[in-house]
Amino acid sequence: MFLRVFLFLLCLFSMVPVHARQSPFFMALKMGIVDHGESISDSAVNMAINVNYLHNQFLATEVEYSSTIIDGSTNTGNDWQADSLSIFAALRTNTRIKLKGKIGLANLDGNDGLNIATGIGIGYWGMGGLIEIEYTKLDDGVTFLSFGVNYFY
Repeated sequence: MFLRVFLFLLCLFSMVPVHARQSPFFMALKMGIVDHGESISDSAVNMAINVNYLHNQFLATEVEYSSTIIDGSTNTGNDWQADSLSIFAALRTNTRIKLKGKIGLANLDGNDGLNIATGIGIGYWGMGGLIEIEYTKLDDGVTFLSFGVNYFY
């Protein structure tokens, strides 16, 4: 199931043409693995949408919503999900291969509390936009390893 969804998205991403950046807004579609630490025997698979505002060539504000599409399993055999809503300040290098660091706040599963979230990534131009692979720590035990493409509009 995961492989089929991934291949479908890969084909979809490759059909979108590269556009010259017209505005400071861009959007990313992502897919990846959410891990919840040692109490989990099987990670969940999440899809995310990320809306960005580019302040300058280095700094962007990102708002991201991530939702589970394939449940994970705990060591006791129960299913689990990890939905999140986050806001980040992201810094990218202005080089051919883009390095990225981000810090912000995340809310997991609609809980009342906000957590400090951090992430790193690497990106390059292709597939109709800016391809990025990111590793984000959303909470003490929750991480999100994602693959996505940023589309400029």
